[in-house]
Amino acid sequence: MDGYISKPIDVKALDEILDGGLEKRLKDFIVVAPNNDPSIAPVDAEELLQRIDGDRAFLSELVAIFRVEYPGQIQNAQEAIARKDAAGVERAGHTLKGALGNLSATGASVFAGELETMGRSGNLALAGAKLMEVENEVHRALETLDALSLESV
Repeated sequence: MDGYISKPIDVKALDEILDGGLEKRLKDFIVVAPNNDPSIAPVDAEELLQRIDGDRAFLSELVAIFRVEYPGQIQNAQEAIARKDAAGVERAGHTLKGALGNLSATGASVFAGELETMGRSGNLALAGAKLMEVENEVHRALETLDALSLESV
C-alpha cells in the first residue's frame, strides 16, 4: 500500500492516489510507444472481445458513443493547449486515455497518457504534436473497432 485516503472518499483524491501508484509501477517496465506502423495493431482485439464477452452488438454501441464524445474531448485538449492551460491538458489527456483504454486502443491510450503527463508536468511545448499523434492513432483504432463490430462471431 503506497497511499492513504480517509472516508468519506474524495473521488479526485482517490484518482490521484491510483494514478500515482500506476506511474510508480510503470517505471519498472520499458514502454515502447506505438507508431503508425500498419503492422502494429491499434486495438488489442482479443482483450477487448474478452472484456465484452464477444458481444459485437454491444461493441457497436460503445464505438458509437465514443464517436460522439471523442471530438469534444479533442476540442477540449486543443483549447487547453491554445490557452496554455496545463490542468486542462491533463484532464483532457486523462479523459481520452480512459476512454481509449476501455476500447483496448492501446496505442492511442498511451499517447493520451503522455499528453496527460505533459499537462501534469506543465511542459506543454510538445502537447500539440502529441495531440496530433493521439488523433492519428484514434483514426486507426476506429477502423479496427468498426471492423470488429461488423465481424460475425
